[in-house]
Amino acid sequence: MPPKRPSRIRRELLINGRRVRISDLIEAELLQAGQKLYYTPRYGEPPYESVVTDRGNLRLADGREFSTPSAAGAAAANIRAVAGWSAWRVSPTGASLHELRQQLLKAVAEEVASEHQAPPEEAEAARRRFEYLEEARAKAEAGKPQSLTVREFIRLWGVEDRDREASARIDADLANHGLVTVPDFRAVGLHLALRLETPSESDEAPVNVADHRAPERDESADDTNDEDSTDIGLTLGNLLQDDSPLVSVSPS
Repeated sequence: MPPKRPSRIRRELLINGRRVRISDLIEAELLQAGQKLYYTPRYGEPPYESVVTDRGNLRLADGREFSTPSAAGAAAANIRAVAGWSAWRVSPTGASLHELRQQLLKAVAEEVASEHQAPPEEAEAARRRFEYLEEARAKAEAGKPQSLTVREFIRLWGVEDRDREASARIDADLANHGLVTVPDFRAVGLHLALRLETPSESDEAPVNVADHRAPERDESADDTNDEDSTDIGLTLGNLLQDDSPLVSVSPS
């Protein structure tokens, strides 16, 4: 059965700068409230279990409830960080949340393009960006990460610089494809090269589990269920013009 279609606006945002949430997978009927998920940190060990709630959170066996897969995985295993979307699966050896997320995104990209809900040039740009990131994910998993300059990379989103809004859109699309840039695209000059890689657990941002505990009352769940994103301001690396090298920094 193909994924159920979310509302038009929500569909378009999923491929244009909004992170997929567990609630999106429920709405698309790729997950169900009450369904168990499994996280096996090491082969041969019994998996940790969680249950999908009707609010799109993950509830652990001890009753603790979390708004993101990464926080739920880190709390279950009592470790610093977990790549939650890749860790949690619908059965111990079944599809991961990331694979369900890709299934949803692919369906959304095809729907938006075929129904002409967005201007043709925007729909085509979103489709090309989705295909590029999907291919980059496959190359990263094969150990052959895609390489390009920061300038070439951000042009995939039709921008020439990295303001807060553009960076947030790029962050969301990278997260939806389970990718990171090395080095961080916001922290270096536009002329420098970066690689698109899958994050290792040690590369994940530290998870403050308390910050990701599900709220007692779900008054704003639609706006607060995203994974953490990093906000990097101006650095010496991205202040330099084009090919100008950083020679030295004088002490104050």
